Amino acid sequence: MAVYLFTFHAYGSWMPDREAGYVRRGKGVLSKDEWMGESYRSQARMEVVRFDGDKQWLLLDICAVACERLEAEFYGFSCDETHVHVVIGWRDEKKDWLKMRKSMKTAMTKALNDAYWKREWFSKGGGRKQVKDREHFEHLITVYLPKHKGARWGRFHCD
Repeated sequence: MAVYLFTFHAYGSWMPDREAGYVRRGKGVLSKDEWMGESYRSQARMEVVRFDGDKQWLLLDICAVACERLEAEFYGFSCDETHVHVVIGWRDEKKDWLKMRKSMKTAMTKALNDAYWKREWFSKGGGRKQVKDREHFEHLITVYLPKHKGARWGRFHCD
């Protein structure tokens, strides 16, 4: 069974001038960069997205529904104002991680568009980490996801 942690960043929320640095596709986590932050802002096509409480719970609900439709196991979820983490697994070898991640992102975008207004809710792409083993899985579900401040859900936990 393939199990992955997918990460989706809210549009414009992880700017290069953040104290903790920023993530750049293909480069990983980079140090804080004031100049690059200004450059990103000047190129932004719309306002920064923040996932408030209502949006977080909507995202949780739609991830659960999307997993059912995709015939995937929904193992965990956490969301704060700037990003969403989803842990899912599937048995069908014809489904690759890229298609599954895209399907999850599309479902969340459609739900947000329907509930609020049509816009770009997420930055391009998204993160993915394949769960290596049971220990890695347990760490994600019991340590990593629960440490986020917003809506959280794990197989046996919801708050």
